[in-house]
Amino acid sequence: MVRLSNEATVQILGSLLYKILNFQAMMTEMVAINEPKENCLYAIWHAHQLSVHSMKDNKNGALNVMISHSRDGKIVAKITQKWGINVIRASFHRKGCISGSKELVDKLKAGECGAIMVDGPRGPKEIVKDGVIKLAKMAQKPIVPTYMFSSNKTLLTLPGWDGLRLPFFITKIVVLHGEPIYVKENASEEEIELCRQEVQKSMEHLKEIAPQKFKEVFRFGLWKRKNF
Repeated sequence: MVRLSNEATVQILGSLLYKILNFQAMMTEMVAINEPKENCLYAIWHAHQLSVHSMKDNKNGALNVMISHSRDGKIVAKITQKWGINVIRASFHRKGCISGSKELVDKLKAGECGAIMVDGPRGPKEIVKDGVIKLAKMAQKPIVPTYMFSSNKTLLTLPGWDGLRLPFFITKIVVLHGEPIYVKENASEEEIELCRQEVQKSMEHLKEIAPQKFKEVFRFGLWKRKNF
C-alpha cells in the first residue's frame, strides 16, 4: 500500500478508492462456499482483505474486522466502514498481544462475527500468527479459515509484501471457508501452537482445492450468484 503522509491524504485516497471499488462491484461476482452456521472468527490472509465483503451480510451476526493502527490501515479502515462493517483498530505486538482484543472478544461473545488478517500487519506472508488462536480462546468461538481465489487474470496482484489482490474489470471470485476450529478455554501454550498449526494446514488445504472449486462454481453453476 502507498505510505500516507497525513490525515487529509487518508481521507481523499480512501474516498477515491471506495468510489473505484463501488464501480468495480458492478463487474465483480463473489461466491462464498461452505459458509459457517454460527458466529465465528474468520482467519484471512492479508492479501485477501476484500473477502470480508462476502461476509458482511451473512446470517451469523454483524461483522467486525480488526485492522492495525498503521498508516496503511487507516485507508483500509475507511473503506471497510463505508461498506457497513465495524472496524476495531488494533496494535500487534511481538509477544502475540493485540490491543483492541477485548472489544473484539466482547463482540464475539455477544453473537457477532469477527475477522482478522492472520499474517498481518507486516508478515511473513501466509504464515499464521498465534493472535487469532488467543482471541478464539478468550471468546470461546470457532476459527473459520478463509481463502479467496480466482483464475481470472483480472484479479490483480499488487506490489507489496503481501501481494494484495484487487479485481479489475470483469472478475469472478470464490471465497472458500474451511471447517470450524475450536480452541479449549484452558488451552496450554503447547495446545495453542497445535491449533495454530491446524489453522495453517487448513489455509493451505483451501489453497490447494480452490482452483477446482472455482471451476465447479462458475463452469457448472453449482452455487447461486452473489454480487460483490
